[in-house]
Amino acid sequence: MDEQHKTATDSPDVMRINKFWFTILGTLLTSTALFVGATIYVSGKAEQKDLQLMQIRVTQLDGTIREMRARYSTQMISFQNDLKKVHEAVREIKQLIVHQNEQREMMRMWYERKKRNRRP
Repeated sequence: MDEQHKTATDSPDVMRINKFWFTILGTLLTSTALFVGATIYVSGKAEQKDLQLMQIRVTQLDGTIREMRARYSTQMISFQNDLKKVHEAVREIKQLIVHQNEQREMMRMWYERKKRNRRP
């Protein structure tokens, strides 16, 4: 009875063929998995390298920005010092103008007194 229930797929030749195809299929799946894994690994390495290059560039830009800030602050300090000097010069000029006006007023008063003293 067991012999009657055997199908064509149970024959030794068919079993060998099935084993062959399963081996091929397993090999293909394994190679595909390895290929995909290698591709992901390589692309991950490339992305990692790109990321490292981007980090280097960001560091360079950060250095450039710090340098520009330092230069800007130095220029601002220099500008502020120059501005203080200009303010001091303006203050001195104002003092000279006030002094000159006082001298002029004194001369005018002296001249008027002299004029009054001459006339009897």
